[in-house]
Amino acid sequence: VLVYCRSMDVAANVRRISDFFNDHNIESRNKLRDQSESLLFTDINEVGKKADEITWRRIFHDLMQCYKRTKKQVTQSEIASLQFHFISGIGYYQNILYRLAIEYDFDLTFVVPNFNQSYKYCEENKPEKKLNPSSNEREAAQQCLHRIFIHLGDIFRYLDELGYPDSRIMAIKWYDAAILFDPTIGMPFNQLGTLSANTNFGFDAAYYYMRW
Repeated sequence: VLVYCRSMDVAANVRRISDFFNDHNIESRNKLRDQSESLLFTDINEVGKKADEITWRRIFHDLMQCYKRTKKQVTQSEIASLQFHFISGIGYYQNILYRLAIEYDFDLTFVVPNFNQSYKYCEENKPEKKLNPSSNEREAAQQCLHRIFIHLGDIFRYLDELGYPDSRIMAIKWYDAAILFDPTIGMPFNQLGTLSANTNFGFDAAYYYMRW
């Protein structure tokens, strides 16, 4: 809780992107990330969703909001720091995606081709399938997987805004994966609309918003 409160203070008080990357704030974010991940896998049914929401908002979403607020003053060095931060987030979420799929026995190859070949652990670190998870736990894991598909799409969308090459097509890939994984949830269509806001005179965005 203390780490979470400190992370809220950081998000509320920063005035420049560089403030996010001083040693103290990096340490606080790392602790928050590690504790949230531990909670996610310790009790996915009761606190997993909240842990995921806190991690996403305080470590990734709020940082991008700060960038948008201070965009005119952001330096190239700060943009490079942002790009590196979000790229590290891709690895973080892909790791959780793979671990959830293994522990709760989800086959993701129908939404992410070559999934099993793309994410490989050393044998000593490979997660193990959970024994007899409850239906509620498995449902919570499924919902978390869907959120992570969207998180990955959002991270690539942020990287696209930051001018990182080939990010837009990767954002579309992950949003499409979320749609394939659970087509009854409309959020990926909203995100695709946001991604498409400045293309094709806004017609693509209108299409996606209507689908939502």
